[in-house]
Amino acid sequence: MVPRVGQRIGPYEILGRLGSGGMGLVFSAWDARLHRDVALKILRDEYSTPEMRARFLQEARAVSGMNHPNICTIFDIGEDQGDPYMVMELLKGRTLRSRILEGPLPFEDLLQVATEIAEALSAAHARGVIHRDIKPANIILVDKPGGRFVTKVLDFGLAKIDLGDGLNAALDYTNNGSTVGTVAYMSPEQARGEPLDARSDLFALGTVCYEMATGEVPFRGATSAMVFVQLLNHPPEAVRQINASVPKEFEKVLDKLLEKDRSQRYQSAAEAVAALEEVRLKAKPSRSFWRGLLGPNPPSGPSTRAEIREESLMDLTPPLPPRNRPGKVEGDVLLRPVRRVVSSDFGARVARTASGSAAAVSSGEEAVAGAGAAEGPKSAVPEMGFAQDADLAVVAGDSSGISENASSPGNGILQFQEPKAPREPPAAAEPPAVVEGAVESDENAEIRPLDLKASANEAAQEMEPGAAAEAANGEGNEEAPAPHVVWSGSSSERRAARAATDPRPSRSPFRVEELRDALEKNVDREPEQGWRPAPGGPLLLATIAALIVIVTGSILGWNLWQHHRVPPPLPPSTLVIAGITNNTGDDQLGSILLGGLELDLKPSRRVSLLGLNAMSSGLRALGVSYSPTGPVPSVGDARRGAQAVGAGMVLFGSAQLAGSSYILSAQVYNVATGAKVVDLTENAGSREQLLGAIDRLGAEIRTGLGESGDSVAQNSVPLSRNGTANLDALAAYAKGESLLDSGQFLDAMHALGAAAQADPHFVEPQLVLAELFRRQRAEVESAKVATAARDNSASTSARTRQLAQGAYDIYASGDLPRAEAELQALAKDYPNDEEVASELSLCLRLEGKFEESLALSQAILSSDPFAQDVASNAEYSLIAMDRTEAALQLESQIQRSGRSHPGLRLLMNLLVPHDDGPQGVELTGAMGRLAPQQYEAMTLDAGGMLDGGLQAWHAVAAQASVNAELLSAAGHTLAQAGLDRALVDECVTAKGLIADAQGYPQGPSTLFDEGLAAALCGDLALAQRNIRQLENDYRENWVVKSYELPDLQAVVLWKQHAPEARKLLEDAHGYDRISLTPYLRGLIAIEQQPKNAIIDFQGLLEHRGATTLANPVLFAMAQYGLARAYEASGDESNSAEAYAKFLKLWGAADPALTMLREARQHAK
Repeated sequence: MVPRVGQRIGPYEILGRLGSGGMGLVFSAWDARLHRDVALKILRDEYSTPEMRARFLQEARAVSGMNHPNICTIFDIGEDQGDPYMVMELLKGRTLRSRILEGPLPFEDLLQVATEIAEALSAAHARGVIHRDIKPANIILVDKPGGRFVTKVLDFGLAKIDLGDGLNAALDYTNNGSTVGTVAYMSPEQARGEPLDARSDLFALGTVCYEMATGEVPFRGATSAMVFVQLLNHPPEAVRQINASVPKEFEKVLDKLLEKDRSQRYQSAAEAVAALEEVRLKAKPSRSFWRGLLGPNPPSGPSTRAEIREESLMDLTPPLPPRNRPGKVEGDVLLRPVRRVVSSDFGARVARTASGSAAAVSSGEEAVAGAGAAEGPKSAVPEMGFAQDADLAVVAGDSSGISENASSPGNGILQFQEPKAPREPPAAAEPPAVVEGAVESDENAEIRPLDLKASANEAAQEMEPGAAAEAANGEGNEEAPAPHVVWSGSSSERRAARAATDPRPSRSPFRVEELRDALEKNVDREPEQGWRPAPGGPLLLATIAALIVIVTGSILGWNLWQHHRVPPPLPPSTLVIAGITNNTGDDQLGSILLGGLELDLKPSRRVSLLGLNAMSSGLRALGVSYSPTGPVPSVGDARRGAQAVGAGMVLFGSAQLAGSSYILSAQVYNVATGAKVVDLTENAGSREQLLGAIDRLGAEIRTGLGESGDSVAQNSVPLSRNGTANLDALAAYAKGESLLDSGQFLDAMHALGAAAQADPHFVEPQLVLAELFRRQRAEVESAKVATAARDNSASTSARTRQLAQGAYDIYASGDLPRAEAELQALAKDYPNDEEVASELSLCLRLEGKFEESLALSQAILSSDPFAQDVASNAEYSLIAMDRTEAALQLESQIQRSGRSHPGLRLLMNLLVPHDDGPQGVELTGAMGRLAPQQYEAMTLDAGGMLDGGLQAWHAVAAQASVNAELLSAAGHTLAQAGLDRALVDECVTAKGLIADAQGYPQGPSTLFDEGLAAALCGDLALAQRNIRQLENDYRENWVVKSYELPDLQAVVLWKQHAPEARKLLEDAHGYDRISLTPYLRGLIAIEQQPKNAIIDFQGLLEHRGATTLANPVLFAMAQYGLARAYEASGDESNSAEAYAKFLKLWGAADPALTMLREARQHAK
């Protein structure tokens, strides 16, 4: 249904219709909350299928994590009456498609557009997003002051999230073997339906560049089949044969982009950006500009044919309309590009064509792209009652390629909603201005140390002899800007450089003759004879005078800036630490520097530091042998590992002795280019001064990566407060993190415990331990260290304080809504922080918000596909959403990094049928971790193999009981084993297990399991005692209040034959996905309300993933309960069938079980 003007969609008021793409409609809207105009995109009615909804949401997810000046910003995503919508920035401009229809672009504009598209692709590819539909209709040229523009890439509706070979199929909503995108811009591999990677986008970029240069696509044909023949078998016509003004250097870049073999193309968008930048640096200023300013030269003799050919296109191409007011074109939509036109009626021809793109709809037209005949223009204005405005441009882009695959069923794992919080727009809508010669981007710059003397010599070579002499004598103009800058040196040298002043005198006044001579040289002018001013002399002289003032002021400003300059701002960086080289002879020094730098860099809001295990994950996934405690990888290997985990920067550290002093150093490399961005050293006069040196080094790294001094000051706390002043504690913490990375759980736990014991106020190891204890079901110890972390965080950084409060509410108080609010606020300040995202996604999952938890996890995994904790949360959420196949694919992805979740894999094997029976899972590598062995016991219980399960439970409890830190895990293990047996009506064994559990420290989960087992087996006194303890000790605990207490109280009432038992559970319907509530509700209703019981049991069976996560035994018990409910309702046929299904589930069960015998009798 098309919305009306004034109608509200979510919090947005519709103002008018802007246009349409292949599957979406775009409207201008007003955001009343933030008082801004936005563009709102909704699905067409005909595309309201689950697959198209998933693809629509994928576009938002693909873009939402990318804050880049050349990618259209997604502000928000939501649903209105079940229909998804997407909120984007409202752009003013025109599509590249409409511009190309007016003729080839001037080379300066062409190069700008090509570079900015490549930069946008580089940013997308760095997050694992492949666009797959790059074409002029999806490129907007957004107006800027002064008649310039900035390029924006739109429409990620066909985007593919690339997390590695194992996961691509799960994230791709297009059938294998199908082609996606628009035929004219497809890569050969895309046309063949092969798996795609980032290089496919680079081929499309080459096609767009070819079309910008010539006005036509490189591969043409009357039908799609003919286009495919040209694309797969024939080279394109050389671009300079069509447009000789294109530089040869650009033609070489274009040829490489259009290589049919993807291995021969640029291997990354960053490489393409660098190549385009080289072309820009070699290009000379346009002759036409200076000729227009100074007047034309008279013919000095016959021109050569080459000269005429070089300038023919420029001279005959008509002037373009102003950029901020796109020319309106009318007529039929073109189905193929217009061939280059150089005749005098070019403008008249263009006037008879239409852009056919969504951005052209700003003039009131609507175009629907497709393979068939196009419709004529349709005005959306009468329908909407919205005034036409030629300044508005739609941000929808064009998704016409989707129509070819609209019926493709989606098999993606990410069909979910993003969190509803509106996204904040970027601080600036365009990249900051950067003086030529400075580092503009960490993705395309080669950075080298600044050599002032060499810079002066280079400048002198380009000056006239007199000016060069002045520079050599230290007079006149200062040194020319170095082409690249590196933030290097010691801190004292850098502080002295910033404090220095410039005592040198200014140079002599700039003369008009010098300007004219310089201009003449720059444009390779012919001899001066016969030159005369252009008509309108006085105005021309005034223009020249104004230019002189501007140039002189710019030179003076440049000189001042050059002397006092600081490193130019770089884009926000994702940083990974490659390792520390320790040459001091002190075994602890490497760990001290590693742990200290991690703690100093974490509070930065500009530098997102990946976990200490990220480098090893990336290298292991690439097959490179690496150990965190082994040798530091080479720069080449480190760049590869960093790229695998989505890092843009990689840091190397080192420590060495110089007498009794320590020299600490850090080098940061750009992953894309290999350039050294930061090269720093710090000195510590003694071991006691190391913390101060590490603090200075961390602050300088942040400054060198573009963080402002104010931000560093505001978001930095000395290690002695944010971490620890105890070097032994710092070394133990770093050692524990490294041991965790290598899978040595118990050793890591002891190292982290030693760090916390050496300094009881050291928050970071306490936070790590709280999560580790939770995973092992040691909830009492987890709550204890989480409380200590919260209490000790008062003097730490704001990030650490908020994280500690969130951890306290998850692991100690159990106030999950408060934890969610705290962590959501923290995630806004640190959107790419894996530790924050892991805690928040865990909190959301525990609240049953699986879709939101998965969305958050996916945002992190899209850049770092090996973030283990985040991946674990994603796997749980996928299982709960009955997407187990996708969870298995994600688990395979994690295994590539040398890690795995073997216990969770066991559960997944329960949920996915195998032709050759249950699949075994190797648990040898999991020894030392209790959780995988607990899952082994659970899976045995789930299959009715209770004798084997009991042995496994006892083994886990015995292992836990020998570690003082895991005593509560032993109690929890025995309580859960008792509950499993109570659920299957094996109460004799259950009562013995819960009696044993009472000998250990007990947390809320243990009290619940023990109390419910007791209630089911008739020990109401113990159940009521546990209810009172939960009520008194865990008043803030959301899980306890929401469903565990109601569950316990209801079963006690049921055993007492109180009629209100089921009513108590009816009120807890909202927690059915994460609790035993629906099973208990059905159990209570079997005798009196069998039809209600059938509904409850069927609901559990329809959502096997969530049911199994609540308790693995529950699925088989729901099947058994369904059989009993059918029997109680008199439906013997369905009852027998349900019993038969139960017997299949328990095909390997212990034969003496009471339930098994009864089921066999009723199934006959």
